[in-house]
Amino acid sequence: MENRNRISNILLMIVSGLLILTSLRMQYLDKKIETQENKIIELQNDLDASNERVKELEKVSEISKDEDIEKIKDKLTDAYNKITDLYDKYGKPSIDEIVKSIKEK
Repeated sequence: MENRNRISNILLMIVSGLLILTSLRMQYLDKKIETQENKIIELQNDLDASNERVKELEKVSEISKDEDIEKIKDKLTDAYNKITDLYDKYGKPSIDEIVKSIKEK
């Protein structure tokens, strides 16, 4: 009978030890999961910030394109005005004169 009590006590201590180890393992895993969740939140915040930056850069790019188009339009208008002024001053050149000028260059 005494041997049974000893065996029961030993088994009870083993089971208690296993429960303690399982509990510690669960705490460790909970902590690890919490850490991973925090990393995911940080990465999501970084991604959101990056997306906002991309949107800002796209807006700046569109503004730059519009400004570039306006600059090109202004330059073309200036060139057209200069050509029409030259036509008014010297007359419109004939096709032969234009071809000859191109060949000379």
